[in-house]
Amino acid sequence: MPKPDAAADAAAGLETARLLLEIKAVNFRPAAPYTLTAGWASPVYIDCRRERDDAAKKPMLYVRKKPKGFGRDAQIEGNPEAGSRALLVEDLATDGGSKINFVNGMRAAGLKVTDVFVVFFYGAFSNALDTLKDAGVRLHWLATWQEVLKAAEDGRYFDKAAIAGVRDFLADPPAWSKAHGGKGAAQ
Repeated sequence: MPKPDAAADAAAGLETARLLLEIKAVNFRPAAPYTLTAGWASPVYIDCRRERDDAAKKPMLYVRKKPKGFGRDAQIEGNPEAGSRALLVEDLATDGGSKINFVNGMRAAGLKVTDVFVVFFYGAFSNALDTLKDAGVRLHWLATWQEVLKAAEDGRYFDKAAIAGVRDFLADPPAWSKAHGGKGAAQ
C-alpha cells in the first residue's frame, strides 16, 4: 500500500488531534502528572476509548497484559485462529513495551502479527520504534504531540500554562518524568 505524502499525514494527524480534543479524550495536567502503564510520568493523559466503533465488522480479540488467573486463564479473549494474520489496534503507544507484550501473547496463540496501529503515538521516549522493529513489528499512528499541541493551541482547549507544561515535558521526557515521580532515563 503506498504511503501518503507528508502533507496528507500532517492533515490526518491534525484532524485526529482535533477529534480527540473535541471528545475530551485529551487532558493536560502538568501540575499533577499522570503515571502511565510503562511507569513514565506524563503531563497528558489521552483516553482513546471514549469513542469506539467496530464498523468493519471484523473478528475482534481482546488481549490482556497477562492471563487473568481465573475462567479460561487466557491472555486472549475471543477465538484466535492459529495462522491468521492479526492487527493489534490500541489507543496509544509510549515506549512500546506493552505493545510487545500484547504482540508476544498474540504470537503465542499462533497469530501472525507484523503491525500495530494506534490513534496516538507519544514519540517522546527514545527507542520506542526500535523496540518494536526489533520484535518484527511496524507501528502506524494517526496523531503525535505536534498535532495535538497545534490543535490544542488553535482551539484554545487548555490555558497557556498547561501548554507550556507539556512543552517542558517534550523538551526532555525522561528527565521530566523522573522529576515528577515517574520512571527516569536510567530505568
